[in-house]
Amino acid sequence: MMMFKSVGAVLVAVSVLEGSGFSVQSRSFLKRPLFGFRSRSSQSSALDMATATLEPIQASDLQGLEFPPQVTEPMSPSEKAELREERRAAMKPDWPLPKNTNVINALKGEEVEAVPVWMMRQAGRYLPEFRAVRAGSEFLKVCQDPGLASEVTVQPRRRYPELDACIIFSDILVVPQAMGQPLQMLPNRGPVFDWRLESPEDIKKLDLTPDVEDSLGYVFDAMYLTKKKVDNEVPIFGFCGAPWTILGYMVEGEGSRTWAETKRWLYDYPEESHKLLEAISRLSAKYLIGQWDSGAQMLQVFDTNAGVLPPHLYEEFGAKYMRMIADLVKAERPQALIVGFPKDMPLASFNDSSYDGIGLSWTADVQEMRERFPNKTLQGNMDAHILYANKDAIRKATHEMVKEFGKKRYVANLGHGMEPRMDPEHAKAFIQSIKEASSELE
Repeated sequence: MMMFKSVGAVLVAVSVLEGSGFSVQSRSFLKRPLFGFRSRSSQSSALDMATATLEPIQASDLQGLEFPPQVTEPMSPSEKAELREERRAAMKPDWPLPKNTNVINALKGEEVEAVPVWMMRQAGRYLPEFRAVRAGSEFLKVCQDPGLASEVTVQPRRRYPELDACIIFSDILVVPQAMGQPLQMLPNRGPVFDWRLESPEDIKKLDLTPDVEDSLGYVFDAMYLTKKKVDNEVPIFGFCGAPWTILGYMVEGEGSRTWAETKRWLYDYPEESHKLLEAISRLSAKYLIGQWDSGAQMLQVFDTNAGVLPPHLYEEFGAKYMRMIADLVKAERPQALIVGFPKDMPLASFNDSSYDGIGLSWTADVQEMRERFPNKTLQGNMDAHILYANKDAIRKATHEMVKEFGKKRYVANLGHGMEPRMDPEHAKAFIQSIKEASSELE
């Protein structure tokens, strides 16, 4: 079965536990088989655990699923063409507010009925129903098929009705793919480009200004179809990867634990790096606007690799371009609500940015972040690994987190995404605990 690393609903195609120091051997309760996994070799790294091979669920097994998928087959070419025509005719910059506006209100700094909650990578392999869809279609095929992408996008809320938002199922690496860098998902490696940027000469192979509709219209189609499926009950996040994280994959050609080649690029080719980062920023802004016009009501920019750079270098090559994306989107869609997630590098300069919210990893101190970002809504920041613990521990940690953040200008989330070996019932405990803790706040 093909292996992949996804972000968020998603989704971000990254090594989810890089640098965490979290060892499988250090947690005895992780040694037993869980949720249909097949053991691999004797490797015990956290990354190995997070990308463990899963037993695919066959069509004959669907009747036994508690939440069976409603769609398992790709759309036909004629169905895709009909959907695209309908979506293009329906695109608009303003959509009616959903019935549940908790996340929207929180990002605007307004009162909320309860602390809103969603989870990064909430659509993923930890869900049996997701694996049922993936059994018949490889990862990129799911991303590129609006019917399958919308199905896995809505699966988490079908299981967890307390969720306050969906996030479209896609991958951050569709952007460099649109620029002409072919992508594939390889077993035991994850996302790998057919070729990588070895020198500035390779930039000539790219199309720095591709037509967004032609190259990424399938994501807009999936967004529009998802909007119809949720019947405007909850808002949907659109997203993209931040330029620095995207550049890392383009230079390395795949994921890395050190991103050494990409750092070398910044030092050896600063001018070319800025040129490419700006091109990625401008394309990403157009991509986000397309998602917004297709039905998204919040947007998020993931800079998963922000923390691998020293602060001064991240300010120059990372934060600058994250801010550019938000500025460009707001210039065209001033009503758009945008969250920036500079993982492990929430620089103070983001408080003066166009972002409405700042996502935090579990390394961030809440009080310090409140002082640093007085004008922003904060999102996060539960250590995702708590979901491997027992439910009482999850509830205790969740209540403490909500009490520390408070109810105003806050969106509850994990400090990073769901992982394949996490128990869906533990995710449920986390979500329900957010609502329980919220009810205890004044």
